[in-house]
Amino acid sequence: MEKKRFITIITAFVLFSLLVNYIFINYIFSSLNFNKGVVFYFLLIFMSFSYPLTVVFERYKPMLLTKVFYRIASIWMGIAFFSICTFLVYNFLLLFFKIDEKIGSAVVLSFIVIMSFIAVINGRRLKISLRDIEIKGLKREVKIVHLSDLHIGAVHQKNYLERVVKKTNSLNPDVVVLTGDLVDGSSIVNNKILSPINKIKSPIYFVIGNHEIYDGLDRVIPIFKRTKMKILRDTKSKFQNINFIGIDYSDSKKEISQKLDKIEIDKHRTNILLYHAPMFRLKELEKKGIALHLAGHTHDGQIFPFSLFLKLLYPYTKGLYKSNNSAVFVSPGTGTWGPPMRLGSFNEINLINLIKKKI
Repeated sequence: MEKKRFITIITAFVLFSLLVNYIFINYIFSSLNFNKGVVFYFLLIFMSFSYPLTVVFERYKPMLLTKVFYRIASIWMGIAFFSICTFLVYNFLLLFFKIDEKIGSAVVLSFIVIMSFIAVINGRRLKISLRDIEIKGLKREVKIVHLSDLHIGAVHQKNYLERVVKKTNSLNPDVVVLTGDLVDGSSIVNNKILSPINKIKSPIYFVIGNHEIYDGLDRVIPIFKRTKMKILRDTKSKFQNINFIGIDYSDSKKEISQKLDKIEIDKHRTNILLYHAPMFRLKELEKKGIALHLAGHTHDGQIFPFSLFLKLLYPYTKGLYKSNNSAVFVSPGTGTWGPPMRLGSFNEINLINLIKKKI
């Protein structure tokens, strides 16, 4: 990652962390009628800087201790986010109902502890999801394992990737696609950490996500090229009677469309677009001759209630969306970003069976 970009991100982290922790700690102290003295400000500074500092240490001086602290600090941030949302709901209820302050605070804090525990446990689970998708003009059935957003780094490490690979091979797919954010950027990755990928028995297609860009393409691409993944960068590749089209991630919808327009698309074949984020609507895909768009990026909000706001950002957020001649499938992600927590969502390996559409 470029030094200037990394400094900018860390600065933003610190400011955001200060805001979140101030709201969270201030509410706790107010609920328990504690005085805001030295302890309050010590906790505020310590908690606010712990996550950004562990990011720096894990990136430049990685060791077991930094990974442990990174996990703890990121879980704390997840708890703080969830707690603030819970506080807001509780305060909204107070506008309509009279609730004893001590009982209300005790219930809210107990709820936060229980749900946070569930979210941490759920963040380690790995679910296999099955989906049949009908494709017009498909010559033969194809089994695709769709992986996305593994975020290999300080939290999800080599052993997690090995779990994913083992489950993937057990499904015996014809082909595997990985729609971006293989790496997290939270820790330096190398060939050894990503070596389990080479144990996948099927052909693998990979496209660039936003975290590969944050981490620095000049650094991660050479590592990826030493794996068996075929990297599709604004190009296409034929597999059986399917054209897999891969586009690098970009924040600009116009740029993405221009890149796709430059690729010659044979509408007599089944065309599958691999792009990290679900940016294209079904009508656009139909016009371009794309039968299926596989994406990730959204994490299905990862921790409720963030899933409620996804529709403001993306037309499609999780699962399958269909029109007459096109479909979009959005993976909720195979890993987690930031807090290793899931609430109202799951880490998924998606097995997609492409079947011929009945007329």
